[in-house]
Amino acid sequence: MIKKPFIIFSFMFLIFSCGGDESSTNEVVLPQNPTIITDKTSISFDDTMVSKSSSASSVLIESKNVDSSLNISSSDGFEISVNSKISEEINLYLNYSYIDSIDGRGQRLINIPKDSGELALTYNSSFNLSGSLTIKYNGSEIGTYGNLDSWSRADINLFYKLNNFSEVYFRVENLLDKNYQQVFGYGTPDRSGLVGVKVNF
Repeated sequence: MIKKPFIIFSFMFLIFSCGGDESSTNEVVLPQNPTIITDKTSISFDDTMVSKSSSASSVLIESKNVDSSLNISSSDGFEISVNSKISEEINLYLNYSYIDSIDGRGQRLINIPKDSGELALTYNSSFNLSGSLTIKYNGSEIGTYGNLDSWSRADINLFYKLNNFSEVYFRVENLLDKNYQQVFGYGTPDRSGLVGVKVNF
């Protein structure tokens, strides 16, 4: 029998600090993150930090005092996760995050994707066999030396337990042989596989 879902709320209120000539940070934290739980599924939503930070110092350029407003940045976003037991042997995990971060000129901050997510299917059997299929997604980013396109990658892991202290494993990374960059100018490995034996002493 499936239990009625219940919701858990948690609240965090305004936290801020300020100073005269030193750097100051104004930060609003509004999680209000409910979690819905049933016998086989949990769904959580996290309304993540909404923040603004700035440096109160000023810089001197050509004998003119210029306020360092460009140091101001703000960000807001949310994260949602789903964890579901599809069967006695299969579990499904989903996660999605959205972060909108901008600087004082209204431009996106570098190296922070707006969208990212993950899907994972895990398998555990009573025959000493287990494994997982993981798909990761990373949205486009603005880098210091150039922009990075969005990318996705799939990985597979298989494990077979031989006894209480050893197992055989098989791993394939970048299953679909995607060509992508996590750092501008640096490529990532093509499809690769690995087979081995793990022994615990």
